[in-house]
Amino acid sequence: MARIFIDINHPAYFHFFRPFILQMQQKGHTFFLAVRNKDVLPELTGFAGLKYYEKPALPKDFWPRLFFLLHEFRILYNRLRSFKPSLIMGFSPYAAILSFILSRPFIAFEDTELSDMDHLLFRLFAKKIFTPACFKKSLGKKQIRFNGYKELAYLHPSVFAPDKAVRHEMGLADHEKYVICRFVAWGARHDQGHTGINPANKLAAVKAFSHYARVFISSELPLDVALDAYRFPLGAHRLHHALAFASLMFGESSTMAAEAAVLGVPSVYVDNEGRGYTDDIEHRYGLIQRFGESEVQQIQAINRAVQILADPTAANKARNASLKLISEHTDITAIFMQMVETEFK
Repeated sequence: MARIFIDINHPAYFHFFRPFILQMQQKGHTFFLAVRNKDVLPELTGFAGLKYYEKPALPKDFWPRLFFLLHEFRILYNRLRSFKPSLIMGFSPYAAILSFILSRPFIAFEDTELSDMDHLLFRLFAKKIFTPACFKKSLGKKQIRFNGYKELAYLHPSVFAPDKAVRHEMGLADHEKYVICRFVAWGARHDQGHTGINPANKLAAVKAFSHYARVFISSELPLDVALDAYRFPLGAHRLHHALAFASLMFGESSTMAAEAAVLGVPSVYVDNEGRGYTDDIEHRYGLIQRFGESEVQQIQAINRAVQILADPTAANKARNASLKLISEHTDITAIFMQMVETEFK
């Protein structure tokens, strides 16, 4: 049986690996998870009932971060020597370095074209690099393109059933429309130079949407006083259930835009740079519409979101497009399970 170490530094990566971990544990495989204290990540991991080593939040400044990581590497190295992994997996460049130090195979996953340093380390140290077929960069001979998006691993109908009780938990009537807004911290390395939606336009968007629907905000950063009343009222483990019944997702998160698409919900998101997967979903299925971060484009994004909310056919169009999306892609968790059980016993 495999002994697998997974380094997890983002909530979306936990969601991605969760079905894989749970199904592989049932088959007798053993896992050691290192989970960064970032946003809602420890809450999600704990709610799933998985044991993990919690890595503290990273300092923001370069030198403190560097010394912190060196200290963290030493701790993880000692823990992994005791655990004796047969395989290391993750979206993490830190896991790539640890795999080299420990002389263990590393399977990398990537769907963000903007992380050049990560890609260099993956090309140096990974045995395989899995990316969506729509990934815009070539990462060399180790790259394996799969027919799917990471969001399908945890939101495909075969593994996720939205709970309608979430409406009652949010204080909503059965058919009351609502919008999920997602604002991010722009703190990742590939987010440098981005500003996202400015505070005035966040408030303008909420006010505009409120004419058509209730508004709930999920935010990585503290909310201004004027927006705090709209804060999503439930735990992070209920957010996907809430998203599944929303009329619209609006915000700055490429991941949540793709999650909404899989769940049959149209999304408008603001980012100067798209991703291969968001561009693919936008062009093939029309479920995502991306706008830039300039003042003009922020206003255009708000106006487009209002048009969707005012369109009585938008929900049916999105559901049909989502069904088409799901039918045209594969069960990626099954692919990874077969690979591990075949090659890394």
